[in-house]
Amino acid sequence: MAYKKQKNVNIDALIAREDFEAADETTNTASKISTLSVNDLKEGSGLFLASVRKPDFQRETADWDIDKIVRFIKSFVDGEFIPAVILWRSQAGLIFVIDGSHRLSSLIAWVNDDYGDGQFSLEAFDGEIPDEQRQIARKARETINSQIGPYSDYYKALVAKHPDPDIIVKARNLASRALQIQWIDGDVDTAERSFFNINQQATPIDPTELKLLQKRKNPNCIAARSIMRAGKGHKYWHNFSQEIQESIETLASSINRLLFDPIIQRPIKTLDLPICDRNNNILTLVYEFVSFVNNDTKEEDDLTGEATIRSLKRTERMVQLFSSVAPCSYGLHPLLYCYSNKGNFRPASFYGAIEFIRTLDTNPAILKSGKQTVTIRLYPFPGETSITNENPFRLEIGYIDFAIEANEDEIRPWNVVFTLPSVEVPDEGLPYIELTGEFEATVPYQIKGCSDCIDLRTLPDIEERVVKECQYVRELIALKKIKELKEYFTERDYEAGVALYESSNDIDNYWNQHVKQRLEMFTKDELQPIEDYRLVFSGNGRSVSLRSKKKKGKPSALLFIKQEDGNPNFKFYCIELHLGIKIGTNKLTPIIM
Repeated sequence: MAYKKQKNVNIDALIAREDFEAADETTNTASKISTLSVNDLKEGSGLFLASVRKPDFQRETADWDIDKIVRFIKSFVDGEFIPAVILWRSQAGLIFVIDGSHRLSSLIAWVNDDYGDGQFSLEAFDGEIPDEQRQIARKARETINSQIGPYSDYYKALVAKHPDPDIIVKARNLASRALQIQWIDGDVDTAERSFFNINQQATPIDPTELKLLQKRKNPNCIAARSIMRAGKGHKYWHNFSQEIQESIETLASSINRLLFDPIIQRPIKTLDLPICDRNNNILTLVYEFVSFVNNDTKEEDDLTGEATIRSLKRTERMVQLFSSVAPCSYGLHPLLYCYSNKGNFRPASFYGAIEFIRTLDTNPAILKSGKQTVTIRLYPFPGETSITNENPFRLEIGYIDFAIEANEDEIRPWNVVFTLPSVEVPDEGLPYIELTGEFEATVPYQIKGCSDCIDLRTLPDIEERVVKECQYVRELIALKKIKELKEYFTERDYEAGVALYESSNDIDNYWNQHVKQRLEMFTKDELQPIEDYRLVFSGNGRSVSLRSKKKKGKPSALLFIKQEDGNPNFKFYCIELHLGIKIGTNKLTPIIM
């Protein structure tokens, strides 16, 4: 899916949310209305507004821009045809909107002067409405008031002794206008099926968003929704304990701030930029990011909120590592890693940076306790011939001891064991920089990695053999043979799991959930052929991999690229494959690097 600019009006708070299953077991035989007048939508003027709900799982009512809301309200005021709103009534007497949420919310917004910043919205967001939401709301109000007029003017015209002649006729017609109502009959399951069937036929729901709706109790889904609105708005986590709710809201607010603050002012005239641009499809971006970070999270519903807390904590740590004031941060500048030379946010670059951070996790590179050597090689940026930055790179290696109790902010001490030495860069710059250092590591394991592998650079046919091995793995991927892939990577994943203190269940979940889920997102046609690659040796020649020249050579040659209208889209997925030959054997096998 292409990431769309988010300049829409957030009218999500105009209709309250409720769990579909919040129904008693009695039979509701009350009669049903066939029309809905505009006066029924005024706060405090009737029972309908107090009873109407949106399904708890429904996507946000924030898909219409100002122009679309204006056109709809104007059509209603002018007496043009308006499609019926489809409702369902629960056994408890609550009225749920099955179809027409944007239409109904737009009219409620006009009648109550709330375009995302009024009383309904203030209550939903606990008085903390994001600045960009306020800005769009103000612009919506100004546009509607100038082109249509506020609802209060129509009401005043009907009771005034000397009404405005330009509005009185429309006001009188409006008094007799009504929305047509259709009803869904049946139980909760019927209502939910109807919701998805109707919404998929009208405007198909994006696959990612559809999963968010259908898997709404999954911890990653809850975490993503909480992050998107900084823990404000509708509480998808309201069934958890108060303590859990507060923790979710605190973590979500922290992650949102780390990702999206400060707000971008265009044209860009400052280096103070957020990691991600709010003007993108935030929910999809955040969900995919959370899922990427928490690839070991099970698909089961989170009934207590504890899994959601774990998901949020992992996500927060990853963002802190990216760029923050936390002592463990790598301090990657968003301008260099997330934005194009024209100042546009690039989700693909963001994900690439996250993958880069994951590769910096030192544990898999530490095979056993003892002295460790770190070497960093720096090269000029593409198109440049020298490094001129005063502080071109910083690296700090440390650890967090989880045996130590966290403080009240859920923070444990960061213990530094190594800091990369600084380097003096002359005014004319340097063509190349190499920095080396050592530190002592104590780990409760011993693994081999590529330490018992031969130097592959001495083999004359190594490229042919590597390509053949990658072609074999590519065939398994193309046929989506998850079981065979898992068996192929078993030894590698066991060593990686040991280094990351993971259990066998964690490894199983990675393949059964994360990899399977990712492979299902792409088609066989989107799996790239093994071509346009470069052979890359590492580990002093004891490891080799094929790096695709697509996407600037960062991903593995085992690469999916999703395309849209014939043009490569940002969305890609790759399976890393580093190969080695153990001493005494002649077979290429996957190894950790």
